[in-house]
Amino acid sequence: MKAVYYITEFLSRKGVEILFDYPGNAVLSVYEALSKSSIRHITVRHEQGAVHAAEGYAKSSGRVGVCLATSGPGATNLVTGLCDAMLDSVPLLAVTGQVERSSIGHDAFQEADIMGITLAVTKHNFLVKDPLELPTVLEEAWRIINTGRKGPVLIDIPRDVLESDIPESLATHPVLPHERHNSAPLSGVKDEIADLISAAERPVIICGGGVVSAGKAAGDSLSHFSSSYNVPVVYTMMGKSGIDNHLPNVFGMLGVHGTAHAAAAVENSDLVIAIGCRFSDRSVPNAARFADKRTVIHADIDAAELCKNVFSSCPVVSDAAEFCGFLDSLPLPDGKKAEWKKWCDSIACSSDDSPAGAGEVIISRIAELCGDAIFVTDVGQHQLFAASACRVSRPGDFICSGGLGTMGFGLPAAIGAALGHPDREVVLFTGDGSIQMCLQELATVAQCGIRNLKIVIADNSCLGLVEQQYEYVYPDSDKPFCVAFNPDFSLIAAAYGLSYFDVGESSDLEAIVKQPGASIIRISMSDSEHAPYNVTERGK
Repeated sequence: MKAVYYITEFLSRKGVEILFDYPGNAVLSVYEALSKSSIRHITVRHEQGAVHAAEGYAKSSGRVGVCLATSGPGATNLVTGLCDAMLDSVPLLAVTGQVERSSIGHDAFQEADIMGITLAVTKHNFLVKDPLELPTVLEEAWRIINTGRKGPVLIDIPRDVLESDIPESLATHPVLPHERHNSAPLSGVKDEIADLISAAERPVIICGGGVVSAGKAAGDSLSHFSSSYNVPVVYTMMGKSGIDNHLPNVFGMLGVHGTAHAAAAVENSDLVIAIGCRFSDRSVPNAARFADKRTVIHADIDAAELCKNVFSSCPVVSDAAEFCGFLDSLPLPDGKKAEWKKWCDSIACSSDDSPAGAGEVIISRIAELCGDAIFVTDVGQHQLFAASACRVSRPGDFICSGGLGTMGFGLPAAIGAALGHPDREVVLFTGDGSIQMCLQELATVAQCGIRNLKIVIADNSCLGLVEQQYEYVYPDSDKPFCVAFNPDFSLIAAAYGLSYFDVGESSDLEAIVKQPGASIIRISMSDSEHAPYNVTERGK
């Protein structure tokens, strides 16, 4: 069997239905194999679009996203997306072509050391120099992607290896390495955890992205436990869809751009139960002092995250589903935590987290009208408005670039989500700066006939969040950058055959969002409309 046919058959066996790609000389043989397979390949307009689309597909579905690129610049154009997927623990397989084995190291045309380049931004990477190793490498890559903390793996394959033969014996019975385990049993600390929770008077749960990765069962267990124990829940941006946002004990997003009552609940807590979170500087800017006033139980599938940013007196290496299931099995406590819940509720009632500016009001209204949609955001003020406005209840229904903060992520990620969920509406909130970074992927929307996508552009003719932060740090200085010129988005929409709406406060938003087909919805926003910025959390 030719190696390229083995690759497509392997992916089919693993349940891959969609692959995002951009062609080139080193991978032409893969397209011949794809043409004879059941896998639908979506050719985007830039390799960055391919990897972000694979991320969007993976984040919304929980399945492995797959992308393909050629050697040299094709492979290097994947790097930002791989780094994004690494920080957000996205299960992703990137396959890249490479120059022929005899040319490696000779500065051949379109040669790049993608192994060295991606070493720090992938969970693992492989260079397949021997066709006989390909079956084992593919199986090992798939295992690494899905075992423990999920993440991206890259397989670099020289052109002559792709076109080589694989013996039938290896193709049907690949030699697999011994499985490695990277987690310790939860049983060793169960009693300690139960005692800490029982003794606490003011506990708070932080729901991180690991809960989303663990699926609906983890969120259901966490919801039931927090309700039974009267424990308030706050979430990181990556953990937003890990728990039903409509529940009364869910207090919103934690951190610099979070809600005031989420910050108050954590600030006054005596115990934090953190599940599947990194304690990033956006969530806990004063990490060095976080554990001074409270006990921390930190559960994460990746042992490297424990005590990395915040000291935990009870670090637990555990899958989020297993850990949340254990919490939900604990016996019901006495009523002392009800007083804490009552206090938190009073803080929530006294805090005003309602939309402040006209643009934010429109974003909130669109989020309300499209309540059952999959929401995707780019990076900027609109992302923070959307994180506050969108109320989601299922894992994967709120998708964004969390750790890396990649402008341009939104459109291709929304395409991946829309193609992965053709029966559901996908709403992208983006900015006039972010949308122009991968604007060419509107051609992918048109070519693929995607109809279940609404693209909401918050247009303030500036890089809103960058300018907001600059004004905060340098209040007496003029901004040294100018990105005020934008294209006419109505003409952009027409060029790609999309419907276009320019909305204001008096527009009939319900009629606009109910229009069938893909569309661009532009919101005109003032450059003085600022996103939430919690100065106390910032450590000012």
